[in-house]
Amino acid sequence: MSLSCRFHIPKTSTVTNLLFNRPAICAFHRLWLSTESEGGGESNLPEKGQYIPRRIRRRLEQKGLSIDDLEYRPEGRKSSYIELKQALENSVVDRRIEIDFPSDVERRKELRKQEKHAYRPPDIKPNETSILLFPGQGSQFVGMGKKLLPFPGVEDLYRKASEILGYDLLKMCLGGPKDMLDKTLYCQPAVVVTSLAAMERLREEFPKALEKCTGMAGFSVGEITALIASEAISFEDGIHLINLRANAMQEASEAVPSGMLTVKCGHQTKLLSAMAAAKEYCKLRLLCEESRLPRLHYLCTNLKCSWQREFIFQALLFLEQYGQEWEVRNTKRLPVSGAFHTTIMSNGDKYWKYINAWKHVKLNKPKYRIHSNSDGKQLNFEEKNIGGIRNVISKQVARPVVWEQLMHILYTRAQEVPYPNTFEVGPGRQLGYLLRNTNAKAYEKYKNIEC
Repeated sequence: MSLSCRFHIPKTSTVTNLLFNRPAICAFHRLWLSTESEGGGESNLPEKGQYIPRRIRRRLEQKGLSIDDLEYRPEGRKSSYIELKQALENSVVDRRIEIDFPSDVERRKELRKQEKHAYRPPDIKPNETSILLFPGQGSQFVGMGKKLLPFPGVEDLYRKASEILGYDLLKMCLGGPKDMLDKTLYCQPAVVVTSLAAMERLREEFPKALEKCTGMAGFSVGEITALIASEAISFEDGIHLINLRANAMQEASEAVPSGMLTVKCGHQTKLLSAMAAAKEYCKLRLLCEESRLPRLHYLCTNLKCSWQREFIFQALLFLEQYGQEWEVRNTKRLPVSGAFHTTIMSNGDKYWKYINAWKHVKLNKPKYRIHSNSDGKQLNFEEKNIGGIRNVISKQVARPVVWEQLMHILYTRAQEVPYPNTFEVGPGRQLGYLLRNTNAKAYEKYKNIEC
């Protein structure tokens, strides 16, 4: 009896040679096996110096087989998918195989269309419409808001927000200090109010952008900015909610030290493998105990790493220094104090205080369509869905942001259809950078409202 299987032999890695004195990346997940069989005869295993997956070893043990019963397929052999296809072609009709008629194929294509979730007015030319994007935490910088002060209503926004928050928000935005502004507690209100102030500049310089706005979206806390800007919630309620949100996330960040790194991924990127390697680095090189290993989260365009204590920063440093081994490029540490949009954020009493506060907030029908961070689709403000909207938006802090999917919904269109004007309303150009990596054609009509 023999067991036929296929496994991949990865190439030698200089990183693992340097860190672990082992010849291959797969040392984290593979067993070293001798090419000599127990009986002393010839073995059909790969040459010495290569690895066999543990799952194959366990499967052999479960079936009562030895290493010599393993049939090795060289790396150049085609995938078993070809064999499966040939078996199906040579077999009698299998009732379990679904047969697609042309009408079924077209229907499935229609269901998969992402652009159907975006509003495309038939009476306005697409290149005359506009989409507004609001940035989230991480886009802040000392001095933001200075270029907005000459516009009417801006100082009143900062003054009203300061009265609710209990400190001078404009002074914090203009003068910092940076380490204080980067704290979640102060950063989130600062970014939101500065973005709303940028709306006043947009209103003055590009009035048609609001008249022909077909959609709004905000990254993370920017979603609340969109709700305020569209008048779905009042300014006072919005600032109060952001203050509670910032306090809850600051508490969670201090309870579990964590960090956040953005990376650029390509088709060859092995991001999950890189994250596993960073975890193994902490375990083997830094002798980190199993219970204290960093927990790593992959989130859309962000790589979020979190938990535990001092080792998380070594894990982030590992990814920055050696990420190219896994085609992980353009790493950038974000100036945030926690691993946001992970379950870490749902810890603490202040989180539940923030959740409960949403139950008492009045939701109005928005002036503009708002796309959700949770699934990229439009928020439905019909009365029967109000409870669901409160639930989705309030728990957003502990759930992933599907920004890439949201961008596809807003910008996917036929080749001959022109793109709308896109305005990033708020500090920084991070959303423009993400748009350029997602849809370079749409980025050609991108503008940033300087703050």
